[in-house]
Amino acid sequence: MLFVLPRMSQLLTVSLAAVLLVACVQPTQQVDKEMVVEFLVASEQCAIEKSIAYRIESAIDLSRAYGLLGGNKKPEANIDWQQERVLLLAMGRQASAGYSLTLASSRAIHNNGELAISVLWQEPEPHTMQAQLVTSPCLLVKLPREGYQHIVVNDALAPHKKHWGHVP
Repeated sequence: MLFVLPRMSQLLTVSLAAVLLVACVQPTQQVDKEMVVEFLVASEQCAIEKSIAYRIESAIDLSRAYGLLGGNKKPEANIDWQQERVLLLAMGRQASAGYSLTLASSRAIHNNGELAISVLWQEPEPHTMQAQLVTSPCLLVKLPREGYQHIVVNDALAPHKKHWGHVP
């Protein structure tokens, strides 16, 4: 009987050590975290020729961006530039009406250093009548400054489409 107890104690100690070792070696999984993003303004007539995604880091740059919106779309935006930034998304020049760009959700997903923002990239249905009017839709979104290295913008209706890819 005396021989069995020390042996069981040794087995228990070895088993506990093995469990702890495996727990320490297992990679930790990054859990998706939601971050709030805020719609500022959208326009169908931005003076931006190409499809772009651009980080706006200061009030001066934001003022320039508002100038691209025709000057009449400036919202009352309270932006703490130490904690927040603005993202400008533009579809570029489009040959007709029926194109628009809107924020799909006020929640962005943060995972592994990327902030994923969801937008609705809307185009007119093929072979439908549209006003022959040159448009250039764009969108301004306020987002947190910290906690991610890259921004990924996804089309909520077609997640496989990457209109902008990674925004550094």
